[in-house]
Amino acid sequence: MIVYDECPIYSAYRLRYAFHINGQRIEHLFFAEPSFADVEDRVHGRITEQELHARMASVDVEVLRALKWCDSRIATLLARAVAPDLGDV
Repeated sequence: MIVYDECPIYSAYRLRYAFHINGQRIEHLFFAEPSFADVEDRVHGRITEQELHARMASVDVEVLRALKWCDSRIATLLARAVAPDLGDV
């Protein structure tokens, strides 16, 4: 496991529909730049775009799957703004 000394947050989103999952309350999502390894995993098809976004937000992919549609749309737009452009991967 790699732990960076600093992880600047580039994009934060307060959910319109906060919820609990596995005993944890989810009110906000914070997206940081993905690691190069995460980008490689996406480019080579080892993970989905949603899994990349989950890694960027340091949450389990089930958190993103549990979002209401309006929150999911906005979270996806924010994550895509922070991630490098991967074209049609």
